[in-house]
Amino acid sequence: MHTPSLALTLSILTHTVLAGWDSKLCNGSGGCLGLTWFPGTDYKCPDGVTFTAQQLAGDLLALDNGHYEATTPEQFPTKCVRGTKPGPNDKLVVHTGEYGQLYYAFISEVCREEKPTADCYNQNPNPSSSTLCQITTKDGSGNCEQA
Repeated sequence: MHTPSLALTLSILTHTVLAGWDSKLCNGSGGCLGLTWFPGTDYKCPDGVTFTAQQLAGDLLALDNGHYEATTPEQFPTKCVRGTKPGPNDKLVVHTGEYGQLYYAFISEVCREEKPTADCYNQNPNPSSSTLCQITTKDGSGNCEQA
């Protein structure tokens, strides 16, 4: 019997499960929020906190389900992993992870429906995307990095 690898499992998660209903999108109309990329590895933070790719996936799924707060350009990291940058119309957000780490991301909204059905598997209304920018320690003293 063949057991799928963690990389394959996370790849599948990225394309199917890591899209969630976010009622905050499109001025409260809601929409489906999916990741633009998934790091796929464990992380280690300078404060000693470590977390697995599976824990990372859970935190990013929570973000895609609307568990985040808006943040300001002043609070948002000046550099993102992979060199990505938010566009002028992107929403800057932060999600507090399982161990207190801060996930900074930007959301690119696509708003086509005023009263969408909350169904991200069959209909995918207002298909928007979140891009992970940076993961930092709870106190902001340093960036967490891939282990």
